[in-house]
Amino acid sequence: MNRCCLFVLLVIYVATIVSHKAVAQAAAGLPVNLTKVTNAYPDWSPDGSKIAFQSNRTGHNDIFIMNADGTNLVQLTHDRYDNKKPSWSPDGTRLTFISDRSGNEDVYIMSEDGTEITQLTTNEAPDEFPSWHPSGNNIIFSSFRNMDEMSRRRNIWNGNIELYEIGLNGENLKRLTNSPTWDIYGSYSPDGSSVLYYKTLPGVDSLRSAFNYEVFVATGNFENPVNISSSPYDDVYPSWSPDGEWIVFSSNRDYTLNNEYHRYDEFNYDLYLCRKDGSDLQRITYSPGYSDARAKWSPDGSKIAFTRADNDEQTMDIQIIDVSLGGKSKDMEYLDFSWQPTTENDATYTRKRVPDSASGKKFMKILYTLQGQQRASTTHFLFSPDVNDGLAQYWFNNGNKQASGRYKNHLKEGLWRYYHANGALAAVVNYDNGAIVATEYWDISGNKVSLNEYESHRPAAFPGGRAAVARYLRQNMEYPDKALEEGVSGDVVVVFELSDSGEVLQAKVRDGVRDDINQEALRLVKEMPKWEPAVRHNRLMPTVTAVRIRFRPPDSNG
Repeated sequence: MNRCCLFVLLVIYVATIVSHKAVAQAAAGLPVNLTKVTNAYPDWSPDGSKIAFQSNRTGHNDIFIMNADGTNLVQLTHDRYDNKKPSWSPDGTRLTFISDRSGNEDVYIMSEDGTEITQLTTNEAPDEFPSWHPSGNNIIFSSFRNMDEMSRRRNIWNGNIELYEIGLNGENLKRLTNSPTWDIYGSYSPDGSSVLYYKTLPGVDSLRSAFNYEVFVATGNFENPVNISSSPYDDVYPSWSPDGEWIVFSSNRDYTLNNEYHRYDEFNYDLYLCRKDGSDLQRITYSPGYSDARAKWSPDGSKIAFTRADNDEQTMDIQIIDVSLGGKSKDMEYLDFSWQPTTENDATYTRKRVPDSASGKKFMKILYTLQGQQRASTTHFLFSPDVNDGLAQYWFNNGNKQASGRYKNHLKEGLWRYYHANGALAAVVNYDNGAIVATEYWDISGNKVSLNEYESHRPAAFPGGRAAVARYLRQNMEYPDKALEEGVSGDVVVVFELSDSGEVLQAKVRDGVRDDINQEALRLVKEMPKWEPAVRHNRLMPTVTAVRIRFRPPDSNG
């Protein structure tokens, strides 16, 4: 090994605040998004292996397909027209979509390879959002054809929109709805007996415009459609689960409204699930600053693909969320010391999923040491395995309780109690929607104390700060002989656990270069002097942190 004077880059903690406003970015010298690429309206192939979607990456909207993991991108339409809103046929051999190639937005069908394009509708008014009947014989779509021409010219999105059905030969056109406002984004239930859609209703308060959007389910001749969302907010873009029992839709119901006339891209929308009768409502995405919408369920019911819009950048991308967990699969997980998934051989903890018998709508994650000692128990929505909602409890290694309280929609709510390792109460904190509104503290002997924010909560720190860490690494690094000889360089990120007394307990390479360099990085971290331990809620606490170590040979210019 060679002890050399080397340049070492240390990254212990990075707090990044990103502004999405282009003006602020430019003023700060930050990159500004100019391309505004949109990838939207995902739809799964019937076998679940592919996703069709629209993208303007060519300069206008075209239809693309890709593997469900995002690989093997294939462009299906190659022309100067806007081609959008694709939907797979039930047998997977065709897609229906909207195109303006006739001079107006009409419904078309093409083969899965983009050939054999056939026009179905020819009305002068725009048609939108085509979707297949499960038999494969008909297509439901939304149309402006009942709006007078002058209204369409004034404001195409401010008038009457109705649902229609048409046969694959362009015949047997049938009007399904008849209302003075919108009936839009229709889709058949998997058994073909019902139609899911959203419509406009009169506004309900002075904070809204003249209407709001609600999700409806209709059967038969649409005489008595049922409002299953029933809120004063916007509930839009609904979609069926493969078994027809659940519905996913987009809503801004958990965000604050203002007095301005609302547009879709000015608010935060998240995805929600409910049963087909509107019961068991559950929120499944949490994305402040973004809008999640246009969701489609995978054929096996395990995933939902959707469009996430950056409200400031005016871009859209396709995301996938796993909704298969919730105690239904992955009943046992192996986690490392930082609670990240790992193999059984490298595990520090196991985590099990068990039903929450009290509600029937949720499940619990219970974390154990390999010796079987319980360390954590948290409550989650059935279809939101990564979102805390309900009772949460944590324990120290010695078996004493560490903390307990409740989450609401992933935010701490109400009174939380935190304890010292000896079991004595350390803090009582009152939360309102995740924000601290009141605190009380006690020392390890039970005496009430007055603490400022720094005294009650601070991260672990190396004595002397970053400069001291860099000095320690520089003075103690032994560059591997072979790596030095071959001129190998690179950055290694090591994640490590500190005890409540500041000792390094465990360490692992998160991002490495090669084994000899990785092992030297691990040695440097494991042999570090004691850190000043983290303090959380008036307690010395174990914590997990990370360091980036830059390996550069002494003659390197990096």
